[in-house]
Amino acid sequence: MNNFSEISELLKNAPEASTLNLVASSKFKNIYVSTSDKLLIQVWNSETNLMTHEEFEEEANLLLNQVIIHKPAYVISDQRLYQHHISDKQHNWYVSEFVPKLVSSGIKKFAMIINEDLIQQVKLEEIVEDVERYQKNYYVPTRFFSTIADALQWK
Repeated sequence: MNNFSEISELLKNAPEASTLNLVASSKFKNIYVSTSDKLLIQVWNSETNLMTHEEFEEEANLLLNQVIIHKPAYVISDQRLYQHHISDKQHNWYVSEFVPKLVSSGIKKFAMIINEDLIQQVKLEEIVEDVERYQKNYYVPTRFFSTIADALQWK
């Protein structure tokens, strides 16, 4: 089952019988929204191993634009197929410039679905820690999950 099918099946079985709509797409990810659940889900694909620094910022801004348009309270980022190595420059840009804009948009929680790749997990945790440390006014509760079902329960 692909990541979108997994999400869609879980939401279909939810009490609200939510529907996901594809609202944005790029060569690296798809973004889905369930307005009835105030939920936005971005699903990365394995093409991220080819992503440049500029494309990393474009992809972050694509997410930001969809958050501004759809105003979700809860964002899930399915990172299980994400393969891009985040450089120190990208890390600093993400923490200092992107996160304040994302959090100012009004989201209440941010969940990441990750695979068993310890290196990816450590890098993502470093970003979350740096946001907590340096952007105290722009922190939103963020948690890591291994399954979509667990992330949806936290919602």
